[in-house]
Amino acid sequence: MDYLLILDVKKSVVVIIQIKWLRFFPGYDIYVNVALITTTIKPFNTNGGIIMKKYECMACGYIYDEELGDPDNGVAPGTKWEDVPEDWVCPLCGVGKDEFEEVK
Repeated sequence: MDYLLILDVKKSVVVIIQIKWLRFFPGYDIYVNVALITTTIKPFNTNGGIIMKKYECMACGYIYDEELGDPDNGVAPGTKWEDVPEDWVCPLCGVGKDEFEEVK
């Protein structure tokens, strides 16, 4: 079996087609699509994990890192910013989530 990989980066889609080469007559080769696998891809960092974003408090400079979370204040490591509770406040200065901006 051979595999043909089609990658569409703009749509984040991977299509893997499993093909089998058949020889009917000398000099006549054809292939048959025997399986089709489609999946989406997510961006990964160099450590092999999904890229986590960071957000900075505009009042004091505290950085919320999605990879680290804020376990001391009930936010588990790996918690995406949109999943941080709305009543969560900056652990250094006490301002709300609306005072944070994504670090580019």
